[in-house]
Amino acid sequence: MEDEKLPNNVANKVNFEVINLDSVDSTNRYIIDRLGADTGEGLVVTARFQTGGRGRLGRSWNSKPDSSLLVSVLFEPKLPPTQLHVIPSMAAVAMAEAIEEIYPISVVLKWPNDLYVGEKKLGGILSESKVSSDSIKVVVGLGINLDWTVQELAELHRPATAISIEIGGRSSGPKPLLDHFLNRLAIHYLNLKDKDGFVEETSLYRRRCITIGRLISVEMEEDSFEGVALDIAPTGELLVAIESCVRAVSAGDVIHIRPLAT
Repeated sequence: MEDEKLPNNVANKVNFEVINLDSVDSTNRYIIDRLGADTGEGLVVTARFQTGGRGRLGRSWNSKPDSSLLVSVLFEPKLPPTQLHVIPSMAAVAMAEAIEEIYPISVVLKWPNDLYVGEKKLGGILSESKVSSDSIKVVVGLGINLDWTVQELAELHRPATAISIEIGGRSSGPKPLLDHFLNRLAIHYLNLKDKDGFVEETSLYRRRCITIGRLISVEMEEDSFEGVALDIAPTGELLVAIESCVRAVSAGDVIHIRPLAT
């Protein structure tokens, strides 16, 4: 995918319509509550603050005003249901690239779609779909830590980081990152519509995924186990080797234990 030949304003080709809110319970919920025949692809909603931000598995997503980039995007992909997982994966890659365009930070991905710097979480993604007889609509919400102190992140009780901590000073704010993200997102989404786009986008995600090749712990509602993350299936499941069998995990809390010895 030779995106360097594309214009800087390639985001215009996807016709993004950006709505900026001061406060909202959830940017994802804002879009979902307004879904209808006249709600088209490319709707983007941002907020300075979320009162009821949500993460995966029903967790809350905490943020103080202006401390994070909080954004949701509506897609209407022409994909079979087995390939819809590529939408949040594509968004994760686009955000990682956008961050690296602005800051001297290397961003990796933890399955399924968390953004990490080293072993600390920088941001997360929540994807929600609405399927009807004539369309599939996918809302992808992203939250990226911009300006947090070490003390504030410690209250989250999990290894986390922020742009401000990684660069040793305040970030440039949500607007520049949003602009870079939408441009990168448009490049990837246009690529996804090409003949080999699904394979290319899946490959780009795998290159950044640090879960593959690790000893991991998987915690599910009614089960938990340890194994080695072998790969990601074409349908998005994490393939985990457990003794003599391979288990496909479609949803669960994955904890990195350690890389495999080389």
